[in-house]
Amino acid sequence: MGGLAYDVRRIVASGAAGVLLAALIIAAATILPALFPAQQPESGILLIKITDAPSDLKHLNITIDSFEVKEVGGGWVEVWIPGGRVSFDLLWLSNSSIDAAFEELKPGRYQMVRMHIVGGSAYTNATLKDGRVIGVSVPSEKLMFITPVFEVRAGKKTILLLDLQVNTVHLASNPRHALKPALRVDVAVIYV
Repeated sequence: MGGLAYDVRRIVASGAAGVLLAALIIAAATILPALFPAQQPESGILLIKITDAPSDLKHLNITIDSFEVKEVGGGWVEVWIPGGRVSFDLLWLSNSSIDAAFEELKPGRYQMVRMHIVGGSAYTNATLKDGRVIGVSVPSEKLMFITPVFEVRAGKKTILLLDLQVNTVHLASNPRHALKPALRVDVAVIYV
């Protein structure tokens, strides 16, 4: 009988230890969030994408070396481009897009975007249907988009899709071909 009493005491002690451990885990799960609340993010992410529509050109190569967004009631804020510049054939973006720039921004409302297009035929040029490659310039080398007001929210990602309507690009006659695309801006907010 002594062995059986020993086993019962052992079982009771193990059970009590298990209940105590469970109570400690539940207490920790309840109390720790109150003692150490999760930090709210102080910034949101802005991702700028570029897309286009079809045109009569074979290629339209563009290099962009800066993006900026304007805060409502504030100044211009630079948006980082990985590698310092982004180059692409705008016509390859038909029905797709590229990620051109992104930046962590303070939460707020923004209303304009501008981008600087690098001049010189090595960076910005067009290939015509007959195969000729021509240098293309952009008046003032900056394109400004008046966008609907969009919001960057803390802890969220805002995707700004710049849709360059290449089917309405106007190339002026020689010696300087001026690129004047019609621009449309779509804004989508993605919660990540």
